[in-house]
Amino acid sequence: MFLYLIIYFLSDSLYNLLSIGQVISTELDIIIFFFLISEIFNILTIYSLILLLEFFEKNIQFSRTQTIMTMLIFTLIGLILSNPDVNINITGDIYVDSFYYDSLIIYLEMIFYLIAGFWIIIILYRSKIAAKSPKQKKLIINVILGVFFANYIPFLFILYEFSELESIFILLTTIIFISQNLGIIFIGFAFLQIRKYPWLMQKQKVFLLLIYNQHRINLFHKIYSKEINLGDSSLLAGGFTAVTSLIQEATKSESKVKSILLEEKELKIINREDFTCALIVEYSTQASELAHMNFTIDFEKKFLKELKDFDGEVSIFESSEEIALKYFS
Repeated sequence: MFLYLIIYFLSDSLYNLLSIGQVISTELDIIIFFFLISEIFNILTIYSLILLLEFFEKNIQFSRTQTIMTMLIFTLIGLILSNPDVNINITGDIYVDSFYYDSLIIYLEMIFYLIAGFWIIIILYRSKIAAKSPKQKKLIINVILGVFFANYIPFLFILYEFSELESIFILLTTIIFISQNLGIIFIGFAFLQIRKYPWLMQKQKVFLLLIYNQHRINLFHKIYSKEINLGDSSLLAGGFTAVTSLIQEATKSESKVKSILLEEKELKIINREDFTCALIVEYSTQASELAHMNFTIDFEKKFLKELKDFDGEVSIFESSEEIALKYFS
């Protein structure tokens, strides 16, 4: 996901630099070159944003929508590199205003921007509805604000065609430049929060977080689903131990079971020297595994002495609620 974020930032930065180069250049060939390349990076900026949002939403590398968008994008890039006709404004400063109005590339660009804009709105809407915790909701709101400022306000460029006053042109250019950079800051800040709270990256449902020792004693549990009650969590500690022991015996393996795939659920198990941490989730992802491991490490650091000298008192582990809140809410 962070690779897509880097590509998004890089594409947007290069687009802005090339746009500035187009304005300050005086040679027509260079102006046209800057315009064509900036159009490519503008397309790549929007494309990388879609990849970023889809990966955030579904944890998938490539989808059917992305396949269609990729085909359209490479067609557009091919047409741009074929040196198409452009409209050159020579009233005052020379600059390229757009591609030739009746060219195929104009229609394909319109199709691309309409599909991309519509799809981004759908992804953001679904993400906002699916967000559960306050932190996740705040992250989605920051992304929505960022996308609005960075990608939708720039459509004000269309107003240039209705203005012949240089002062309005400069004003709109300034507003759009500020808006784009403000949007990038919102998006960057939102996704950088995931480095600290990786669980924010995914929307999969958590059913149960359970810690038990080698004697099958339930040290701590956190129930996230109405499908599981307090009695079940106590039984599950013994059940998980029995199942893993049975698999080890049947396979004559000394390796401990780390994962069991259930119907519409997945059980992930982390075995430590003095305890086992089990997590039942809707589906396992890199984000859920990282959150699971971080919780286990923090739990072990906090209660290392109590785990070594365990005397049967489990109430001392109740403060694990704070660690669970950090990684799973």
